Amino acid sequence: NNVEFDGTWYWVNQKRKPDEGKLAVDEKLLKSLYTHASKSRISILDSVASVVPISEIEGDVGDRNIGARAFPMAQFSRIFAKQLRYSEKGAFGFLANHRYEKVMTGLRFKTHDAPGGSVKENMAFIRIEPRVPFIPIPSGGKTKKLARFGTGWLFEGKVLKNRHGLSFSDFWVFIVGGEGVHSGLTAMFDCVKLGLAVIQKGASITMKDTGETFGRISKIVEDRHVFDFSTFYAALESHQISAKDDMILIEKAIEERNKKEKEMDELEEIDDVIFVDISGEEDEE
Repeated sequence: NNVEFDGTWYWVNQKRKPDEGKLAVDEKLLKSLYTHASKSRISILDSVASVVPISEIEGDVGDRNIGARAFPMAQFSRIFAKQLRYSEKGAFGFLANHRYEKVMTGLRFKTHDAPGGSVKENMAFIRIEPRVPFIPIPSGGKTKKLARFGTGWLFEGKVLKNRHGLSFSDFWVFIVGGEGVHSGLTAMFDCVKLGLAVIQKGASITMKDTGETFGRISKIVEDRHVFDFSTFYAALESHQISAKDDMILIEKAIEERNKKEKEMDELEEIDDVIFVDISGEEDEE
């Protein structure tokens, strides 16, 4: 409802046993999900870390259950991927998970863990790490507000894996509920991120070079169907051309440096050198 989704939801919930009040075995929940995957366009598992196998549910504290959580997730990932691949409707699925800091001692770098085994990561076509973006909006003091404006919000993250493109790349897009990614609003916030535009007091947008000021962000989001985003597109295009020119100059400098180094190497490789004595003195025998 929050994103104005118009469709039918099929919820696969965890049920409690009436006699014991315990949660049902999550392996059954996974089976229900990949069974419905072939019948639905979108399947979502939230969250992978909450999958608890029966050995942990009915076990005691201190039991050794190494790999008990990863094993069912590995089986589920393989079957789930197969169900999606052979779906007649062209289905796809989302597996959401949290990252947890590992317990470590000493002055070491922080590392994170995504419970559920590595098979789910290997089977995935795309893996992203979303972040909660905050946009600084001047309002008397140094305050930050969550980047949500009206019916839209910013979605920020890093692509950890992409079989069809670049991995380990950052992205920042503006999403409108019920519509998806909006290119114009994304371009506007791209200008903010690149420093081509700034957010003024009252959440209005101003171009840094020209000083042209637009209305409030929430109003621009509301009028997105009639608003002219050409200024932001042009600023991004100019920025890209400038960056391209810089790369050409860098490549030329590297080429000149390599050329000089090659000439120096060729001089050092000359063996036939003739020394002439012009002192006029004869060598003593």
